[in-house]
Amino acid sequence: MLPTHLASIQSHLEEIYQLQNVPSIEPFVLLDTRVAEVFRTSTDKATSKLSEQLFIHNESNELLISLYLDQELLNRVEQANPYDAISQSNLAEYCTVLEGVSHFLYLVSHVQARHSVRAIELELQAEVDKFFGILTLCGIQAQSIEIFGLVRWLFSQIKINKKMAPVLKRRYRLANYYAYKYCTKLLQNNMDGSGLDRDKLFKDLRYFYRLNFPQKVAHIL
Repeated sequence: MLPTHLASIQSHLEEIYQLQNVPSIEPFVLLDTRVAEVFRTSTDKATSKLSEQLFIHNESNELLISLYLDQELLNRVEQANPYDAISQSNLAEYCTVLEGVSHFLYLVSHVQARHSVRAIELELQAEVDKFFGILTLCGIQAQSIEIFGLVRWLFSQIKINKKMAPVLKRRYRLANYYAYKYCTKLLQNNMDGSGLDRDKLFKDLRYFYRLNFPQKVAHIL
């Protein structure tokens, strides 16, 4: 049986974006590292540690999806479940798992709407989801958070493997840059002396989620 926080993350993101009729992530989760390594490309193996990865395969007009998540990672997050109490000690690992769930939900919801999806969209949306996932979870738990400190933590500490192919480096840098621009713009446009205008903020988030990549960039800039 999978850890309960996976369903919590899925429900959390579905609520933020008002997603409906998205299948449970549970049947799509792959825990067997040996099987995941078979699916990985030589570039994957050379440039990244296997902790979370979405595998996509087209076969006879059917889209096959598996989300690999490292079992030890899941166990650590379950033991210090951020949905009980989020803190600096479980923040990074929570973000890793949330990124995988974000990729799955974004791909499935857009395929259901018959929209094509680019790899950079998955990365951009995952960065946005991590920021607002943490922000809303802190709000639910009535925990204070320095919002622009969170911006700096997520977006100014990007680490890119030197062995990564140039095209992948560019993808991750662009995703990080656009996510930073969008999150700061959204906060500044919806913050006043009394705090955040949550209704306007969530309206924009949901609108942004459903845009394709060129539309997202135009909306950000």
